[in-house]
Amino acid sequence: MGRIVQIGLRSDASEARKRASEDAQHELIQKNLKLVVSIAKGFHWGALTLEEMTSDGNLGLIEAAARYNPFQFKTRFSTYATWWIQQAIRQGIQRSHTVRTPVRHARLLRQIRSCRSFAEDRADQDFEQLERESGIPKKRIGQILGTRCTCISLNAPQGDGDDSMSLSSKIESHCC
Repeated sequence: MGRIVQIGLRSDASEARKRASEDAQHELIQKNLKLVVSIAKGFHWGALTLEEMTSDGNLGLIEAAARYNPFQFKTRFSTYATWWIQQAIRQGIQRSHTVRTPVRHARLLRQIRSCRSFAEDRADQDFEQLERESGIPKKRIGQILGTRCTCISLNAPQGDGDDSMSLSSKIESHCC
């Protein structure tokens, strides 16, 4: 089916081949929708619902179907599409955050959080131990952990319920 898609994309292809190419591309997408759902289920750490991740994954699947060239890649379409689907879901998760952080930064933060010695509620993290476990320099760990931010409503009462704080002090009091 990927070959039919590629033949129809050539500039010298007839209208019939272009139509067949579009139909083959549509069929390729339809037959791999379950793949998108199975990959989206693996992103349980995301801030999106399964439906939102599936929607983003479908965009990745469409991109993969448009770019797939079986003559060049010598792999099955599902193998090729998996990377595109994962990338689209990761980007969707990144877009869902209120404060946008670079994908690399988020990946390093996940890597630090997965360390055994990491404790979410401790302000005095043992950076040397985290460095040994994660392989990330302790200076970089300090930067990453120092930029974490907790999402809260700006209308939420602060501490004793006093709403008299200014907007800037509310933001500063909740960002690490």
